[in-house]
Amino acid sequence: KRRALDIGAGIGRVTRSVLLPVLGPTSLVDMVEPASGFVNAAQEASGQWKGKIQIWQMGIQEFWNQRNKYDVIWCQWVLGHLTDDEFIEFFSRASEELVGNDEGEPGLIVVKENVCEGEGCVYDEVDGSVTRSDAVFRKLFDLSGLVLVRQDVQLGFPSELFRVNLYALERPKSITKNHQSLK
Repeated sequence: KRRALDIGAGIGRVTRSVLLPVLGPTSLVDMVEPASGFVNAAQEASGQWKGKIQIWQMGIQEFWNQRNKYDVIWCQWVLGHLTDDEFIEFFSRASEELVGNDEGEPGLIVVKENVCEGEGCVYDEVDGSVTRSDAVFRKLFDLSGLVLVRQDVQLGFPSELFRVNLYALERPKSITKNHQSLK
């Protein structure tokens, strides 16, 4: 069975519309969401996903005790609530939980986040979040030991909003090969 981790899962849109269909009918998804309102909505909708999901109401910093391995880890609009040090720690740990499939394809981390212009960050004084620039994201991915394999911009948002970038990341090939040889 293929397994995915949906970080900042909200009410389960990515799980329902992307992860379960892409990974196939026998796939499993762990949904991690700290907000009780979103967790409740996801649980109400979870009847249609019976046996395919597990919902964890907690922050991403606490989640790693579950010790599952994942083909895909999806992070969407949640990383702005992490400090740079927490970001690096999270992705260093996430890469350890990533596995490839039997066909030799590496595991993948997908990040979908707002991105500010320029080289720095924009801080939101109201909710305490940070919107990072593309340059900052790339630096943090590198410091986390990840390899950027693809980056796209999501189109269709109003111009007055932050740009939304999608990043696809893998562990370095030497680590992936060594990990797979331990199976």
